[in-house]
Amino acid sequence: MKIALPDQSQKPYWEYVPTRTPKWSGYLTLMIDALANEMGFTYEFEEAVYGEQGEPVNLLYGDAQLFLSVVSNPELYHPDVTQWIQFTVPFLNDFNTALVYKEVTAPSIWRLFDPFTGGLWLATILCVVFSSLLMVMLSALTIQDGQMTGRDALTPRSIIMSLYHATAALTGGEDYEWLSGPSRLFRLGLLFLILILTATYTANLAAFFTKPQVKVYGPKDLTELRTARPCITIEDMGQFLHLYTGSFIKPTAEDYAQNNVLKFCHDALREKRADVWIAPFTMLNSYLLDHCSDLQLVPSIDILPTRVAFAVASNNSGIKDFMNVAITHWGQMPESLMLLQESFGIGRSCSSTNTVDDTTPIDVPGMGGLFVVFAIVAAAAVVCALIELACHKFRKTEDVIMDHTATEGEMLRYLVEEMKSLRKAAP
Repeated sequence: MKIALPDQSQKPYWEYVPTRTPKWSGYLTLMIDALANEMGFTYEFEEAVYGEQGEPVNLLYGDAQLFLSVVSNPELYHPDVTQWIQFTVPFLNDFNTALVYKEVTAPSIWRLFDPFTGGLWLATILCVVFSSLLMVMLSALTIQDGQMTGRDALTPRSIIMSLYHATAALTGGEDYEWLSGPSRLFRLGLLFLILILTATYTANLAAFFTKPQVKVYGPKDLTELRTARPCITIEDMGQFLHLYTGSFIKPTAEDYAQNNVLKFCHDALREKRADVWIAPFTMLNSYLLDHCSDLQLVPSIDILPTRVAFAVASNNSGIKDFMNVAITHWGQMPESLMLLQESFGIGRSCSSTNTVDDTTPIDVPGMGGLFVVFAIVAAAAVVCALIELACHKFRKTEDVIMDHTATEGEMLRYLVEEMKSLRKAAP
């Protein structure tokens, strides 16, 4: 049996090298060899010849019994075609999907804020402000020495100190003096809020610090595909691709001759000349398994079925019936699934071990935001100290009476100063 095959490579389905014997190799030849063993025939390959209108010359005017054909085009089933040519059931059912480019980017110095979204950070800040204001209000409502504190607690200093204590409590350094029962009840709610926030933040912080930053380019669905520029490796796909996108690029005739079509689209994605690579899944998956570090499939894009079958002359329909039975039987055998896995990587996908590491060592740039925040706070503290020193030097400030917003150290110093004053005033 003579079988006509195209005189160009279509990896990973088959590879054609005219100077080699045999000229064809790959999945196609292994599948045909399996069918020949199953049906008990011998075969030889010959180069396919097409007429002016694309008709299979080997089949109609030569002595070939089978002619490899892609039967996805519905025009092939028109009566003007089927009166001369018929097709077997497809031995390869595929669909076209998308491959996009990705790259690992430099980590942001502000990754320490990534565990929370911007909205949650804003909510946390509002909780701190609300807590400080409520602390002041509860202080004003506190009964001391038989009377309500009232306006004595509503001072700018008490507001600032309450804001400090609320912020310090959020970081685990709370030393506020809770005098009344209502304020202590509020403290329980504040501590519960802090418990949940800090536990959630610290649980995610290490993961965000060690997570690699991967940026994925290209469309994510069919809607974005409409404005994207694909690269195609199957020439006939261009006449249908206008249903999904506006323009596309494809390899040159020289690329096809030198079997560089896969590299062409890969380079086009890397150089941003194309946004996405559209091709049959089996082709893209087998290529992706060797380039997991910078390529990624788009699972939500599934278009244009690709079916490969054999064409036979209409007056030789007996061969078609036998081939249909053999191809259907072969597709159910474990050997068929094994061949698909070996040829196209069916059932395999990129894992974390051959893409990018799940975790990366933390370096100085990755923690840069922490050092920036620390430097800003330290600089602000120095500026405040200088302002306080200038105020003390150029104008005499009144002594501040201690209240419950003072820290323990401030209270002890105040107590010591009061004892010194009493000792000097004693006769």
